[in-house]
Amino acid sequence: MSILNHIKNQKNFKELKVLVWGYGVSGKATKDFLIKFGANVTVLDYKKAEGVDYSEQDFDQSLKFDLVVKSPGIAWEHPLVKHFQESKIEITGEMELVSSFSNVPIIAVTGSNGKSTTVNMLSFALKKLKIPHFMGGNWGLPYAEILLDPQYQNAKFAVLELSSFQLELVEDFAPLVACLLNITPNHMERYSNFKEYKEAKYKIATHAQYFFDCVDLEEFEQKFDLSKAKVKGKHNVSNFAFCYRALKAAGINCDDLFQKVIEDFPGIPHRLEYAGTYQGVRYYNDSKSTNVEATITALEAFPLKEKVHLILGGKNRSEDISEFKELLKFKNIESYRFFGQAASKLEKCFENNENIFKYHDLAQVMKDLKPKVGEIILFSPGFPSYDQYQNFNERGEHFKSLLASKKADQ
Repeated sequence: MSILNHIKNQKNFKELKVLVWGYGVSGKATKDFLIKFGANVTVLDYKKAEGVDYSEQDFDQSLKFDLVVKSPGIAWEHPLVKHFQESKIEITGEMELVSSFSNVPIIAVTGSNGKSTTVNMLSFALKKLKIPHFMGGNWGLPYAEILLDPQYQNAKFAVLELSSFQLELVEDFAPLVACLLNITPNHMERYSNFKEYKEAKYKIATHAQYFFDCVDLEEFEQKFDLSKAKVKGKHNVSNFAFCYRALKAAGINCDDLFQKVIEDFPGIPHRLEYAGTYQGVRYYNDSKSTNVEATITALEAFPLKEKVHLILGGKNRSEDISEFKELLKFKNIESYRFFGQAASKLEKCFENNENIFKYHDLAQVMKDLKPKVGEIILFSPGFPSYDQYQNFNERGEHFKSLLASKKADQ
């Protein structure tokens, strides 16, 4: 029997030597979880910091471990992965490890776009239905932290958002309900081809009791009045439909209340979030957009009669960004504003367009904007945030703070 299967059967790590590799939010929660159940924990991270035993540079490869819990963000090509594999040390992830310690039924959601919104819709619906639950994974708290918190001991469901990086590390993960909202090429800096990315995403279905990757939108729209929804866009109709189907698959009777879920759901920060109006111009924060499909989805939420100034940019993801030329089909885009590491590539991609402007950072973009009354500023970057920000949350908050500064200077 493998060490991991032994742990799952025994529900403890007594006297086992476990390496937690990666000391972000999830890594810290995983360390606490392991210690709670008796493990002897060593922490490895890319640099030395408080709570970290070894940096990757000074790691002692002669050390022996029973198990490695790897952060999802660490690529499989990392030299230490090969070292652990050659040393016959099992590598797993937080989700695979922690889920085996809980009997709470899981509703798991993944997809290239929309997964954060959908898990929040699910949580919103469960709150309206007064069903105890928790939400975590790639959104909210790490699963390991949740299971140590006494306030969640009476939860009836776990609602988990899962990224492809997290799903790479699951083997026996068995949700009650698994949803794959959509799948388009993404994270191609991580995967050698689209097939690899799809394989990672579909691992969510391997041991799921109920799995679906499509919904009948026509039937759903006949059943409910979507015109009363606060959140914009056809994509949110699909998100609502997946939410409804997931709840039904989990055995939850939500027919009487779901119209109120549609009408009252406020949306989530940084996902086509209305940030405010300044001098007759509406500003929308879609900082969570990290690929062209997400930006297209955001643009589709606005009628063609409304003029849009689109802000794009962030960390380069691949050499070829020609897919961004698809944005040219939106004839209501009044100007393109490029910033960050990707600005030069975007400028070259749109080189025959007159209405393009390049900047170093978002502050310069916001300072230079001169929109007319009735127009829209859409911040939907289409690239990851890591060139200038810690994450999309920080990027979105910066956009909103720059708007607030504009208003204060009025």
